[in-house]
Formats: sequence, C-alpha cells, structure tokens
Amino acid sequence: MIITKCTQIDLLFDRDDDSITICEIKYTTEPFAITKDYAENLRNKIKVFKEKTRTKKQIFLVMISSSGIKETIHSEELVQAIVTLEDLFN
Repeated sequence: MIITKCTQIDLLFDRDDDSITICEIKYTTEPFAITKDYAENLRNKIKVFKEKTRTKKQIFLVMISSSGIKETIHSEELVQAIVTLEDLFN
C-alpha cells in the first residue's frame, strides 16, 4: 500500500534570500478566523511542503484575504504577514 501526502498551496514565492513565502488565499466578507483545526491544516501544509521539496529554506506563511484576518492565538503563532485587497489595489 502506497500512501502519498499532498496538499494545495495557493501561491508561493521562492525568494533569493533563502526563504520561501507560502501564501494562503481566502475570500470572505468578514475577517477570516484561523481556528485550531485550520491552524493544524496550515501546519500540515508547511510540513508536507518541506518533506516533498526537501528545502532547507526558511518558510514564512502569509495570508491574503479580502477582508483581512481576525487575530486569534493561532493566527499570531503562524502568520507572518497579512495582505488585503486594499493593499493590492492601492
């Protein structure tokens, strides 16, 4: 039996400073809340990405969200930056 691990990465930037930015993109009318379960999903995405790519680069997680994100204990520990539609179109 072969079990493969896969995950969906919305957008990533492989940077020249030995870092990779993984972007999670969400469209919501209200600020997006990262729950305990969703935080675990994000941690799993990063883990699978590291395993599959064997990268030694530093990984940063950025949320791109139409309405931003609601600050929670989970967002504070995982998310390095937040980009909103206003940031993109101003």
